[in-house]
Amino acid sequence: MKFRFVKRGSRRSFNPLQALLVLLFCMPPVAALAQLATEVELQLVLSGLPSVVDLQSAGDSRLFAVSQGGTIHVINFDAQGQATLVATPFLDLGSQVSVSNERGLLGLAFHPEYDSNGYFYVNYSCVATEVPECVSDGDTIIARFSVSTDPDSADAASRLVMATIAQDASNHNGGQLQFEPFPDPGDGRTILYIAMGDGGGGNDPNQRAQDLDSLLGKMLRVDVDNPGATLPRYNVPTDNPVLPGSNDEIWAYGLRNPWRFSFDRLTGDIHIADVGQNAREEINFQAASSSGGENYGWRQCEGTRVNFAAEAPDGCTGGGGLTPPILEYSHGEGCFSVTGGYVYRGSEFDTEFGGTYFYADYCTGELWGARPDGGGSWSNIMDQDTGLPFSITTFGERHNGELYLGTGGGSIYRVRPPSSPEPDLVVNNVDGPLYGFKGGVINVANAQAQNQGGAAAGANGLGYYFSTDPVNNPDQNFSGTDCPVPALDAGALYNCDNIMVDVPDSLAAGSYSLVAIIDDQDLVAESNETNNDRADNQLIEIIDCDFPEFEVCDDGIDNDCDGFVDGSDSDCQLACAAQGDSCTINSDCCSNKCRGGRNKSCKGDPICTPTENPEVSCIDGIDNDCDGLVDTDDPDCQGPCNPTEPVEVSCDDGLDNDCDGLVDLDDPDCPVSCAVKGDACSLNSDCCSNKCRGPSGGKSCK
Repeated sequence: MKFRFVKRGSRRSFNPLQALLVLLFCMPPVAALAQLATEVELQLVLSGLPSVVDLQSAGDSRLFAVSQGGTIHVINFDAQGQATLVATPFLDLGSQVSVSNERGLLGLAFHPEYDSNGYFYVNYSCVATEVPECVSDGDTIIARFSVSTDPDSADAASRLVMATIAQDASNHNGGQLQFEPFPDPGDGRTILYIAMGDGGGGNDPNQRAQDLDSLLGKMLRVDVDNPGATLPRYNVPTDNPVLPGSNDEIWAYGLRNPWRFSFDRLTGDIHIADVGQNAREEINFQAASSSGGENYGWRQCEGTRVNFAAEAPDGCTGGGGLTPPILEYSHGEGCFSVTGGYVYRGSEFDTEFGGTYFYADYCTGELWGARPDGGGSWSNIMDQDTGLPFSITTFGERHNGELYLGTGGGSIYRVRPPSSPEPDLVVNNVDGPLYGFKGGVINVANAQAQNQGGAAAGANGLGYYFSTDPVNNPDQNFSGTDCPVPALDAGALYNCDNIMVDVPDSLAAGSYSLVAIIDDQDLVAESNETNNDRADNQLIEIIDCDFPEFEVCDDGIDNDCDGFVDGSDSDCQLACAAQGDSCTINSDCCSNKCRGGRNKSCKGDPICTPTENPEVSCIDGIDNDCDGLVDTDDPDCQGPCNPTEPVEVSCDDGLDNDCDGLVDLDDPDCPVSCAVKGDACSLNSDCCSNKCRGPSGGKSCK
């Protein structure tokens, strides 16, 4: 499934002050407006997961989806980018995770040398009774786990808690983990960044984001190699900034609730999305060359807006040691909450979006793409409404730099270039017979193909299949028959009429669905490859065929398995006319009865059923062999026999009077009791001729 973004126009009503804020903080400069027509597309790759809050790569082709409830799921991809979910979770921490409000399993990061050491790290809100290092429910736990011998399954018993950070509220937890890119294999350390929110409460009531004795509201930078025996088990890198306070792991501060930060895999720059309070959402930036220590201004500032004037005497645009955001947008009515993404460094649409930072709004579903404008600022080059049914909770980056996003509804989408119009081939109907014979042929009266897509489709074929499960396995038992389908313009139709379809001799007798599949050899690239088949709405019964020589013309069966039944079979195409057909003379009719006035028609039986072959009765007025010729008109009756009477009336003349092949008393027509010529007799009355002659004791009939 694909969601095509539609460029958003103004969707809110602003008063003049709001309009000014939009012009100042949301809109790109005039030079960038021409690029706003650029679109991306979201392709659904997976759904049905619990609420997805993080997507991470282990350096191979897989993605790991983190669900807030405490599970991590493995997603495999084939060479064509099709996704498959591994049924069993990679890790299930459900009993250890406190899930309320914004708490939960919130972050995942794989060690840069995961392929050799198998380490990965998680950030979650803990349950005190399940995790010994958890002081209070909801505290943040940073823990290391190891993969098991199964690459799709973690070793749940391998947990090593690296740190516990106290939390006394259920929101503003942060949660993102990311390893520093471009590690130096020789320096013996691996640097992990941890995003922490301010601990919750409106306007940071405890002012923790600016308190350098607190780990809340900060970006932390720690070395996780060579963990110590006591908490925290990480080490503090020696090149962290020197800041006032007791927490040397602080790398940057002044954050409210950093919901997703990322490294640019090409440059090493960091983008930090920080969720606002009542007025602004912001994207903060830290160059790869930074030595840390940035103060991003919360709570005195919300973006470039002054939030507490007394705490921001120099304003919020860069004075007073504060680092303003590179991007921000104002709240209108309703919910607003920024979700940070990644700088796109993939190859699929690098021409259009290479170097573009993608980010979104959790509530509105709006998606932006921003680039540096060359003058030290960043501007949006894309502003689109995704129309997604669920909130955008996170972005993810596969090993190849291609970009994905996850939603609170448990779906994962691929961010990709918009598709060009493509053909979409379907079969509208299939009209087949009720039965057929294995090894024979059937006549499929019609199957209609259509291109319902937005572009022309090349020539292909429509194949016929005999399936016992047309929903799940429509391409069972290919007949070997294809109807050639020509190239079709968008919207065009093509009818495959009266196609003689072979019934495989290997097909078992039984009931099947006759299925027609358009482009069954996959010659055409389509926008939808799943709607190419259609089954007839009635089953076809396949029976064994014994191939008799001729069609029996009135039994409703295709006796000779040629696909034609009774009168439609050429075997039953008679030379004589049937009852009701027009005629001129008697011999035109199978019944030899042409009756009527000026418009004569055949009378008698409508169908001639052969009784003998050849015409053996030549004086009965019947077309015995159904060849349209009766009695002496039939060549079977032409010869030395010239019938003179319809029955053998002279039983002693030595002639076959009725041409039935039997002469005189041999003919059943002559069952007489008198003696014939030559037979012995005593009296004249003994003889059929009434002539008994000869000497006494030796008389015979004359």
